[in-house]
Amino acid sequence: SAQRAFDDCEANALPLDEAEWFKFDVIILGDVSPQKLGHDGIQTLEQFVKDRGGALVVIAGPNQMPHAYRATPLADVLPVILNRPAISTAGSPDQSFHFSLTQEGVSDEVLQRAAGATDTSFPELTWRHPDCEAKAGANVLAYASTNRELPNDAKTGVADQRRRALMLWHRFGTGKVLQLNFDETWRLRYGIGDRRHHEFWGQIVRWAVTDRLSAGTDLVRMGTDRTLYKSGEPISIQARLLNADRSPMTDARVQAKVLIEDEVVRSVDLTADPQNAGMLHGEIRDLTQSGRYRVELSGEVVDKLLALEATGTQTVGLEIGVEASAENLEQLDLVADDTVPRQIADWTGGTVADLANVDLSNLESVLSNFGPKSTFVRERWTVPLWNRWPVIGLFLSGLSVEWLLRKWMGRI
Repeated sequence: SAQRAFDDCEANALPLDEAEWFKFDVIILGDVSPQKLGHDGIQTLEQFVKDRGGALVVIAGPNQMPHAYRATPLADVLPVILNRPAISTAGSPDQSFHFSLTQEGVSDEVLQRAAGATDTSFPELTWRHPDCEAKAGANVLAYASTNRELPNDAKTGVADQRRRALMLWHRFGTGKVLQLNFDETWRLRYGIGDRRHHEFWGQIVRWAVTDRLSAGTDLVRMGTDRTLYKSGEPISIQARLLNADRSPMTDARVQAKVLIEDEVVRSVDLTADPQNAGMLHGEIRDLTQSGRYRVELSGEVVDKLLALEATGTQTVGLEIGVEASAENLEQLDLVADDTVPRQIADWTGGTVADLANVDLSNLESVLSNFGPKSTFVRERWTVPLWNRWPVIGLFLSGLSVEWLLRKWMGRI
């Protein structure tokens, strides 16, 4: 349950229904069989990512994950291609390999503060799943290399890196999925304790929960679908409010206000999303003035929750930018203007023809301005090979070599 007491982290059963699954922001799924989850559980996981906007972290294993899910809805959710024949146990294609970062992995926020992953002291690994080729659009952060490679001088090409992906993620619907194609993160503890192991997983969880709703506190969070918009583009605002026991607040009356220099220029009432328990949604479509704006949550329930946390935070908001969109003159002014074509024709000795006024009687005179017609000549010639000196020489050389070999072997 998502409402267990603090430090009571040992789960002894799966969530009973969709409502229980949807109370979580992040679900970490290991080498679990499809039979354990059940058909309804697998469909709920798909909806959790696609519709709820949750984050799913998948850890590959030799027995079930992900090859046992190739015929389930979860196959579409995962960022890897499951194109191998059905297997019962997945053997590693390499006996040992290194965790090497891609160029994207160096700068991606998933690994920016995970010292255990970005440091060259990441231990040697001994197992990875053979079904690890990245789907189109997936972001590959690390790949398996037989020799330790640094991103700036990696000899492994991008295509091979995607085929040997160890850590990758992609967006699916409104959520995102991160997959580890190895199950040996415990090796980060070797010789140094839990520090790097905790940093690695802590950064993954932070990335999973803060990307979508990037601003706020534990009980009040909000976010927008982007941080930069064109003038007039719709701005999607989402918020999530939790009670003190971390259960979703479903009946909250909340407004989102758009401010520029502390002046409210727009406001919208956030409404409950029927598919995502505890999620509120609103949209602003008529923000046309370019500049920097601040979007804040407003409402009595927001003030109460912020006071309950006693963190000193008085408002929850974030900044967005709106830039002017360039007008498309070709779509705004559809009237033909022959001024520029006539100027070019005068400079180059050409002619401008108004196709609307061209008839068959003067069509020939218009076409004559293109110059003489092109003439294509096709010639075919045959060269016999039997009477050419290189061929004759090659034939005689072959006979000579055969005679010498037979002479050397005593056949003649």
